[in-house]
Amino acid sequence: MTTSSYSNIISPQAGRFVALGLGLALAIPVGGRAQTPAADKSSELLKQESIELPTFEVVGSKDRGYRASNSVSATRIATPIADLPFSVTALTSEFITDISASNIYEIASYASNVRSSAPGFNAGNSGLIVRGFGVTPLRDGIVSPQFGNTYIETSVIERVEVVKGPASLLYGPLGPGGVVNYVTKKAQTKAFTTITGQVGTLNSWKTAIDINRPLSGETVLFRVNANWDQDFVWRDPSKVRNKSFAPTVTWNFNKNVSFRASYQYYLRDETPQPVYHPAAQVGVTPESVVDSLYRPGYGSPSGELTGVVGRDVAATNPFNNIDLVNGSTLYPDRFNYSSDQNYLKYSMEIVDLELVLNLNDRWVARMNLDLPRGKVSNFQTGIGTVFVPTPNSMVYSAATGWSVAPSWAALTSAEKIAREIAFAQAANADQSVIRSAMQNGTASPWIMGRRPRLQIVKQRAKTFQIDLAGKYTFPWGKIQPLFGFSLSDGNGPHLVTRQNNSGSLASPWFRTWDINPASPTYYVNHNEPIDPNALTNRSQDNTNLTTDKAAYAVVNGSLFRDRLLFVAGARYNENRAQTQNFINNTLGTDWRTHRASPQVGVGFKLLPDVMLYASYSTSYQPSNSVLQVPAIVNGVQTSVPGEPARPFQATGYEAGIKTSMLDGRLSSTLAVYQTTLTDQLRTINPFVNGQTIAITFQGNETRSRGVEFEINYSATQNLQILGNMTLSNTIDSFEPAGFKYFEGSQIQGTAKTLGALWARYNFSAGSLKGLWFGGGPKYTGKTAGLTSSNVNYFLPAFWDVNAVIGYDWTVDKVKWTASVNVNNLTDSRQTPAYAWFRMPRRATFTIRTTF
Repeated sequence: MTTSSYSNIISPQAGRFVALGLGLALAIPVGGRAQTPAADKSSELLKQESIELPTFEVVGSKDRGYRASNSVSATRIATPIADLPFSVTALTSEFITDISASNIYEIASYASNVRSSAPGFNAGNSGLIVRGFGVTPLRDGIVSPQFGNTYIETSVIERVEVVKGPASLLYGPLGPGGVVNYVTKKAQTKAFTTITGQVGTLNSWKTAIDINRPLSGETVLFRVNANWDQDFVWRDPSKVRNKSFAPTVTWNFNKNVSFRASYQYYLRDETPQPVYHPAAQVGVTPESVVDSLYRPGYGSPSGELTGVVGRDVAATNPFNNIDLVNGSTLYPDRFNYSSDQNYLKYSMEIVDLELVLNLNDRWVARMNLDLPRGKVSNFQTGIGTVFVPTPNSMVYSAATGWSVAPSWAALTSAEKIAREIAFAQAANADQSVIRSAMQNGTASPWIMGRRPRLQIVKQRAKTFQIDLAGKYTFPWGKIQPLFGFSLSDGNGPHLVTRQNNSGSLASPWFRTWDINPASPTYYVNHNEPIDPNALTNRSQDNTNLTTDKAAYAVVNGSLFRDRLLFVAGARYNENRAQTQNFINNTLGTDWRTHRASPQVGVGFKLLPDVMLYASYSTSYQPSNSVLQVPAIVNGVQTSVPGEPARPFQATGYEAGIKTSMLDGRLSSTLAVYQTTLTDQLRTINPFVNGQTIAITFQGNETRSRGVEFEINYSATQNLQILGNMTLSNTIDSFEPAGFKYFEGSQIQGTAKTLGALWARYNFSAGSLKGLWFGGGPKYTGKTAGLTSSNVNYFLPAFWDVNAVIGYDWTVDKVKWTASVNVNNLTDSRQTPAYAWFRMPRRATFTIRTTF
């Protein structure tokens, strides 16, 4: 089957969804007056008052400092945040500018219960964890392919909105933590130009321009954002540069018809990329260390403490996987295991076309066509693990180098394993044990294999979406119905991997690094020339063909004079996925999934400014995979494909209290929640009948529970405060009988305690008029590392204190701002996520003018 034949199969079904959407559109009468007696009778029930049509977007110019009065991410139409029975956070343009954010994590982390996931290699830096579950940000409410948002240029962001809890109702198959949606800058009716220049420590610099011009009154509006910068360079070697160009045109044909065309091109060039400080694998066999150091062709060490780990596995089990530990203190801050010739190049283009039609005085329609495509090319030398042999398992001679210690060789297998387990347990408790480990009086080697690998990932997609929103006011209340459908298909990710796998004479690796400066064989060489095109071993070459079709309906309303508010709706989704393998020119299983996703939220206002609320929401994700089960094939223990895996399903419950007092100057949300994700997949590598095999099973459950608090307070016209605190626990809450290896363990990347505070004060009178400053701390508690390998692997807690001081002035109606931002003011040792690097203290000076 070819790609084109696959498209032909889905076309008839796609046509039915298009017909459904067009039918909804045609069913709404166009024009401001009813034409039939029935319609006249219905209209008599409506209040005789002017009704403002719902809108699909928020306008940043209407925000007041850090206060955002409404959100579009929770219901697709602009709705006051105080009236939404969900936890919603909106971070405004002024706040984003004040903190001088360089990535979306730095913005979204000021919402409660938001963390960064593990970036690295092709994953980018935009992955987030919300309420314990991975989240890929949305762009203007459109679900783009992963590589459309691998990196996000902050200069195009107007605001960032975070909606907590499962959200398949509006956004289809997503993780259950919530939605992080960044709203891009749109053309405005008022002309302005903003030019920004920035220089900073660690060789950073930036220049940006934002030009907004009405080309024909309020009929044709144009805006363009362009950016060119060099990111902080704190690894050696490393250089990271970004370029972005984003024009947008809005054409208001008349008061009822508006068309917008937007485009963005973004290029990120890392030469070489700054790679995270990897974990350390301890209990490595000394024989494999000697082999990786001296065997022709080199290679990589291996350990014995591999397999499964869990609360029902005995500590003396020889395959108790406690060997992977936090190794962040083993490296100098500037250490980078990339070679000079390594690189990561990321390019992304997005075209978005939007048509908005005011159908009559109560209904408005929006149609979007979104066309993203992206590419990541990553040439990397090195394996992201450092291997540390058990103390006193080796001996060093200046004449012969490292060899296995005779005393170690004389031990029984059980005695060796007991020593390896003891070393692993000690290293988990205290990393300094690794630093002080000796090999019979000589400092131990810390080994890093040097496998060259080239990965190229491409992805493209198209999404067509229609939304119909209405607004009605009755004597008994108000309702805003929303109907919509979406149709998307994608090709990708298309992954091509070329690498040297064997470390043999025929396919050699580079010389092994010993990164311990105290070791007699210390060797680090960043100049390892190789042509990536010489890597001819094509180990992967495949792509995913996907389609997603959905129809949904939502009703947002209020009763009893706006005392009782509600949001309710449901979505029906159909998904299809198939993998095309270009190495053997075959198509994989044709996966098909369909699910209905309901959601409901209710709020009751005890007082006009105080609302109690509760909500129930759902989400799902197709698994598109087959379970692996143990079997004996030709007398050899192995694993074979089993039954297809079920989709992952999630339910979320939330209750809380919202306030919006002092004319909106004091708003807060206190929420308690529980989100449960079921039928996840788990892969383990147990030792069965003398063989280590792979088993994939389903039926385990992940549960996240917590309490969140957020506050946004404009105490005076001069003082603004943002704050949040989270107490939560995300664990592997259940696994089926016989597989309880991880039950009760904390989920990777999650922390039980998070908090952030930011305050800004500006002087508006006297000799200090124009001066302003801001700052505050963020706290991240102890964070689970690679708990899928080691439930005891945790990253330490840390504080991140950031500050800014600025001065505003005006000359001949031209506005100027000069500011200095300092991030990680205390220069604390931070690890924002597993597989991230320590971010040192860094400062930037910014000058900005608007005219």
